[in-house]
Order: sequence, then C-alpha cells, then structure tokens
Amino acid sequence: MKELANQLESIGNEIDKAYPTDGPDRQFVEWFYPARNGVKGFLGTQDIFFVGEHPTFSDKFAGPVERFYQNLKECGFENAHITDLIKKRMSSKHFIESGSYTTYFDEINKQWLLQEILALKPRLLVAIGKTRVYQTLQEFVQEKQIPTKVDWVYHYSYRFVKSETRNEQFNKVGRIYKQL
Repeated sequence: MKELANQLESIGNEIDKAYPTDGPDRQFVEWFYPARNGVKGFLGTQDIFFVGEHPTFSDKFAGPVERFYQNLKECGFENAHITDLIKKRMSSKHFIESGSYTTYFDEINKQWLLQEILALKPRLLVAIGKTRVYQTLQEFVQEKQIPTKVDWVYHYSYRFVKSETRNEQFNKVGRIYKQL
C-alpha cells in the first residue's frame, strides 16, 4: 500500500509542476482532493475511483464536498481514489465558454489518468456527474482497453437531488463494487 501511495504522490508532484501553485504549503491546491475526515482523497489506494470533471476555484471544504466525503465514508470507500479528468483549476464559465471539452482533456491529462489507473488497477470507475465525465470515462476505457466497469453518481454540488436519492446511488455503487 505504501508503494501505491508513493506512486500517487509522484504523479501528484508531476501535476503540481505542470500547474504550479503560489506558496510552499499549497502543494496540490490546483486540482487535488485532500485527505479529510478519514477519507484519503487523491492518495486513496482502493481499487475504486471517483472521477470529477475539473477542480473548481473554491478552496473551501464546504457543504457539498463534506456530504460527498460523508457518503464515501458511509459506504466504506474511505480509501477510494478521488481524482479529476482535467487537473487544471478553472472557472466553470471559462470551461463552458472554451467550447471544446477535448481542449482540456488532452494527452497530458489522459496520460496522468492512465498512470493513476495503471498504478491502482481499479475494478470500478465512478463518474461524479452523469454527463461529460461519464461519457468521457467510457470512451477512455474503450480507447485504452482498460478492463474496468464505469458507473456514475450525481455530482455532489447538484442541489436538486434528495439526500435519499444520493444515498441510494452510493449504496448502488457499493453493491456493484462488491459484485466485481
């Protein structure tokens, strides 16, 4: 396990060099899901990934993210690997206005995701959100011939999902994971 964590830290350092931060104590701030409340975030080594689209501008660990981490913990996924397709932090407005998702999910981001996958060999990739992330993960798995299943949960910031629905989605992921 320590070797896997070291591999992830090495990948994280590569990403950090590509998107430098502005302070000595801000390693991974541009894209990193931190360890928090017993959930290991990016440094999780379990063979299940939760994959978001791209980091937001907020440095705050507030309500929706807390709820997401709590769902992970309740389902036994404290050691799940949490990452983003695109590692560069940008505003959603900038991202949408760019007009091309593939502009940002480029070869370097694909390579980093592939390194993460090769290191941990996940049985299940879970898209955080059903739209572009889910579709992109499915295409990526097919293109790279990665033997894993892809599923999805509602994005944790989506306000119009009832807690019961969100909890049921995580329970469904847990059932799928146990069957693999």
